[in-house]
Amino acid sequence: MKHYHWLYSLLLGLCIGCVTMPEPVSDSYMIDKTKDEQKLISELQEKIVSKKLEMDNYRDTVKKADQTLLRSRSEFSVLNKKKSLFMEEQKLALVKEDQAAANEIQEQINGNELLIQKQKLHVRFSELMKANAEATGKIKESELAVLVAEMSYEKAKVAKKYFDKRNKELGKDKEEPSFFSRLFGGGGNDTIDTSRYLAYLEKLRDRLKADRESQKETETKAEAAEKAFNSFTSQ
Repeated sequence: MKHYHWLYSLLLGLCIGCVTMPEPVSDSYMIDKTKDEQKLISELQEKIVSKKLEMDNYRDTVKKADQTLLRSRSEFSVLNKKKSLFMEEQKLALVKEDQAAANEIQEQINGNELLIQKQKLHVRFSELMKANAEATGKIKESELAVLVAEMSYEKAKVAKKYFDKRNKELGKDKEEPSFFSRLFGGGGNDTIDTSRYLAYLEKLRDRLKADRESQKETETKAEAAEKAFNSFTSQ
């Protein structure tokens, strides 16, 4: 499938556990596919393109979350620098024995300290929002990988029928697959090992499940951090 070469370039060589992505199945082995098989493969192709576009667009969300975090950290740094400046000014006022000025500066210190505590909560919230955005993006990547693996598996099943039919016609139906066929799952001329495509698909599905569970945990932490920030702000 040359139109999806970019997907295979992205995913080829990706190792999930101990299972490496099998080679893409050539369209030349698809000549005997049924209407139902063609429909299923076409639907998967459309889902792949849609998911890739969704994944690309979501990068803006991750970028915005990162920018928000950078601004929050910058504001936190400014508040801490102000704190240091206020402390130095207060020391100078005390050296001059200007208690009134020292008391006024203390009020500024107290107000700045509240802002620091508030901004600290915002930084934490922003960190978790970025982490959640990245975790969500990772889910989209895993979903894309699963779709590609599903299409590869469906094409492998069609290709297996092609090889079986061809070998039967050549009187080779009882022969063992060649070394290269077993090694590459279709790289030789004898058969294609659909079990490798299924094993890879199942591994990707397991990873997607783990990614979703991890994202849910991060989302829960982000919600708690947002609640803490809003609670402090409303005081």
